[in-house]
Amino acid sequence: MDFVGLNRAQKQVMNARAATILMLTFLGAMPAGALTLVDEGQSQYVIVVSSDAIPAEQFAAEELALHLEQMSGAKLPIVTDAEPLPSHAVLLGRTRFLQELGVEVDWQQFAKEGYLLRVSGDHLIIAGGQPRGVLYGAYALLEDHLGCRWFAPDTSFIPQRKTIKLPELTDLDPYLAPDITGKPAFEYRDPWMYEGYVRSWWWRDHFAANYLARMRNSGTFIDAIVQPIDERYGGYFKIPHFGHNLSHLVPAKLYASEHPEYFALHEGRRVTEGDLELCLTNPDVARIAAQTLREWMRAEPDADMFFIGQSDTSNHCQCDQCKAAYERYTPPGKPSSGGGYGGLAGRNLQFVNEVATLLEDEFPNMRIGTFAYGATRNPPVNITAHRNVIIWYCPIERCACHPLDRGPINESFYHFADGIKKWKQIAREVYLYDYSFAGALGPPADLLTIAPTVRAAWRLGVTGVQVNGISDIEVGFGFLRYWLWAQSLRNPEWDAEQALGEFLDVYYGAATTHIEDFISLVANPGNYEPLPAEKADIWTNEDSPLRHELVHGCHLGYRRLTDEAIEEGYALFEQARQATAGDPQAYRHVAAARMVLQFAMLENLPADDPRLKDEAAGLLRLAKELEMPRIRNTPLNEYREKISQKLGVTISE
Repeated sequence: MDFVGLNRAQKQVMNARAATILMLTFLGAMPAGALTLVDEGQSQYVIVVSSDAIPAEQFAAEELALHLEQMSGAKLPIVTDAEPLPSHAVLLGRTRFLQELGVEVDWQQFAKEGYLLRVSGDHLIIAGGQPRGVLYGAYALLEDHLGCRWFAPDTSFIPQRKTIKLPELTDLDPYLAPDITGKPAFEYRDPWMYEGYVRSWWWRDHFAANYLARMRNSGTFIDAIVQPIDERYGGYFKIPHFGHNLSHLVPAKLYASEHPEYFALHEGRRVTEGDLELCLTNPDVARIAAQTLREWMRAEPDADMFFIGQSDTSNHCQCDQCKAAYERYTPPGKPSSGGGYGGLAGRNLQFVNEVATLLEDEFPNMRIGTFAYGATRNPPVNITAHRNVIIWYCPIERCACHPLDRGPINESFYHFADGIKKWKQIAREVYLYDYSFAGALGPPADLLTIAPTVRAAWRLGVTGVQVNGISDIEVGFGFLRYWLWAQSLRNPEWDAEQALGEFLDVYYGAATTHIEDFISLVANPGNYEPLPAEKADIWTNEDSPLRHELVHGCHLGYRRLTDEAIEEGYALFEQARQATAGDPQAYRHVAAARMVLQFAMLENLPADDPRLKDEAAGLLRLAKELEMPRIRNTPLNEYREKISQKLGVTISE
């Protein structure tokens, strides 16, 4: 067994656990008489694509040929179905040979991402929807049946074997339509890579489209923040004009001077500047917004969804008509004068419904997304969503140290799972717009809660997930966080504990045990100081029975590691560095992860600690090498000056 892309020293120190797990998984799936793709490094097989195959299907053939060659040394040729059917073929997509083999395929059932894996005689069939189904089928074969892993752009695990056999592949998923082997669990999957309010362009400069394709993330932010995943890599889920866009639907520059009544009346004046709120009970506003959206839809008919997004402000309209709407949609016993209890959400949904109704004759199947966010997160009463309206549920208040449906914040204050259930009662579809505010250099207390969060969302009936956001993916535990989200969104029922071990073994090599211990260390609330009083007071008073649970067991992102935990983490990373001294790639990965500890040391330990000068210099040097524009939202030069002042020395370039 080998690790493609790693040098000899790295291979010698590679922990064997991932290799053993993957080999056992593969061997357990090989019954007697299985189809043999490669026999002792030789193959009779030819990869066949349709003469009119789309670019993603052609790329699927290339990916399959590449990985089979990396695994076994056998290079399978790629041909089209313009030639006669080979005696041994891997048939990708809508080749003319399926009918000849008597294989009936209902192509409509695949939609855009479903796929079929099937053995027919001496042939392997990978069929699927367009544009991504066949590509995802090829990746499922490589990952789920042959044990390939793509952990990061610089780190893949490709098991080595001279003989490659396949099972019959006749077992179908009972939860899917007939003859579909699989598809991603969520139709929309987007762990968003960005940094705070000032976006980091590292990923733009180091863009790896093949890595993102292998991760099977389809989200619109791949396009908005980095660059488009073009059709060769399967494209992406297209949502033009996504986000807080009311000020674009009804622009103030066109209407404010003559029609100030179109804009929110807030605290006695019409607000016509900035990220605008509108008077959403004004029928002209709905008409204008519908016309703008109609123009957008006509301009981009290939879109998967459009959006009507409230502003990211609290300047909600207080006119009499809007106040009456708040009353109408607020649950009994709740105040309607403020946001947060359903009334504001109902008024917003009424507006989005009106726009959807105005557009449905021309665009009967075009979905329109809208936020349930902040003051509109809680669902209204006395209204249901138009059949084309999709709710994007945004629990920004939740902590990342507990799964979505657990923990004191959820159980005692916000009841996120219950909120999703109630939205599902009034809307056909609900997406989750989740938040990952762990921060690139914050303790990665969220890593063990990602899989159960996704599993909870899936079981609640959520059909799409947006993660806002994975900052500075190149440092800390960014790639591990991204991989855990990507794998969970593809299959919420996966064995996340086993998979975490696989990633650590390959990415951190001989340091695996030490990194695993550090993750466990920072996931333990007992290794943090209590939640500061000013934070805890937001939730509960000093006498509340919830206070102890809250301040000692939650919101790890607002709490500092104890000095004892920092020292334990320091010892673990010293061992990790020693273990990877002869493995340059794993050593570099350890160094990037260690920045989390270095940041905690510099922020929390006393200035007279003799280690801090070297730690500061190392942190800043690596940050510059990794092209970080800032450290925790502070530009590098400013952070250098801040630490220099604390230590009373100059930390040079």
